[in-house]
Amino acid sequence: MSRSRSVAIGPWRRGDASRRMRRLNSMRSPSATHALALLFLAAACTKANFAPVPDGGGRRDSTGDLGSCTSSSKACTAEDPPVPPCDPVCQTGCEGCAKCTLALDGTRTCGPFGDHKTGESCDITFPDSSSLYDDCQPGDICLIADSGFGYSYCFTFCREKGDCAGGAACAARPIPSSAENAMVCDPPYADCDLGSSDSCCDPINQNGCQPNRSCYLVSPNPETGSSRTVCEFSTGNKAKQTCQSSRECLPGLGCSGAGFCQKVCDPNTKDPCSGGPCSMGLGSGTKYGYCPI
Repeated sequence: MSRSRSVAIGPWRRGDASRRMRRLNSMRSPSATHALALLFLAAACTKANFAPVPDGGGRRDSTGDLGSCTSSSKACTAEDPPVPPCDPVCQTGCEGCAKCTLALDGTRTCGPFGDHKTGESCDITFPDSSSLYDDCQPGDICLIADSGFGYSYCFTFCREKGDCAGGAACAARPIPSSAENAMVCDPPYADCDLGSSDSCCDPINQNGCQPNRSCYLVSPNPETGSSRTVCEFSTGNKAKQTCQSSRECLPGLGCSGAGFCQKVCDPNTKDPCSGGPCSMGLGSGTKYGYCPI
């Protein structure tokens, strides 16, 4: 049987505290030291808040603290019926620090997210053969632009045109390293008839866009009929072929209302179509037109 030793505590004298601490340390067993360390760790851990964020998501802050996760849910029309396990448009269904996104096979999944905003460049991680994660904000997915430059950007999930800002189209774009597509909003459209010459990019001379983007003529403003353009991440390669979106066409061309990639023209310039008419009646708006095929 082991004997316990007691420590007498008498009147305090200078140096007593250090001597007593040395005596206590000499008596402390390894197991006692370990227990004391665990006690300090437990006390420290009680300061962090790891409560999950309901039906939203969140991200680690610069310190990696999950306690700083903030809700990412937004006001939107829910699916009817809902598709499990989560809704990438409304960002509901994922608990804790997660966002609803798409796996490589196009199925929905909950995964981590970052704070890169719509239109910003982003990074994609492939943790295994069936999933991918990115550093876009909740409601966005990182997709590689099919422009030949190999850059990737954050796009906003959508179900229909009404989910997109500024009347931009809701269209399918390929998921990286997958045969599946994601329904996302086009980049924001710019109205060309706002009284300013630089209110939109130039789809004919390809001016006014950031590097690695192409200017395309898109559908006109449904309320005013004015022409609109977009600085598109993708660059197509079609000419005089059927299309569903201008980004399928070569720069300088657009997908007309007739469903073909046609040359964009300015009716106010001399002979813009080399002898043919610059038609304003093919969904080009009031500033630009399309040359005949």
